[in-house]
Amino acid sequence: MRLVVDSNIFVSSLDPKDIFHSECYPVFERILAFEIEALCPALVLVETTCVIRRRTSSEDAEGPPGLQKLVCSTKH
Repeated sequence: MRLVVDSNIFVSSLDPKDIFHSECYPVFERILAFEIEALCPALVLVETTCVIRRRTSSEDAEGPPGLQKLVCSTKH
C-alpha cells in the first residue's frame, strides 16, 4: 500500500502526549515495517524534526529516535 504522508502523522506518532497519537502510531509502525510505502517530500522530515524539537525544547542534532530510524530506513 502506498500512502502520501504529511508531517502531522510523524509528529503525532512520535509524541505520546499528542491527541492523535493512538491513531497515528499504528500507521508509523507499519511504515517502519515496510507494510506501507510512505510517499512524502523531503521537507516533511525537516518540518517533523522542527516541530518535535519545539515541543520538546530539544537541541539534539539527531532528533527523536523514531525519526532517526525513519530517516535511516528510507529507500532512495
